[in-house]
Amino acid sequence: MRQNDKVFQEEDELHPGVFMLVLDSTSSSSGIRTVMETNQVLRQFYDATTFYYHNKVGLNSRPNAFAIFSVYFHP
Repeated sequence: MRQNDKVFQEEDELHPGVFMLVLDSTSSSSGIRTVMETNQVLRQFYDATTFYYHNKVGLNSRPNAFAIFSVYFHP
């Protein structure tokens, strides 16, 4: 694999240095097996992190995203 020499915009309030790739409706083990090379590139070149132990809290992507980005607790 070769590293791209991409130039990214400078970080500021309007342009944060965070990108999120969300794979919804799949188990973490299945998702990692399916996108193994993508996961490797993201970790190696972009210092990516996998959020383990985030569980389903709703029926679709929206309530699950709310749970990731807030302090939402589903009893």
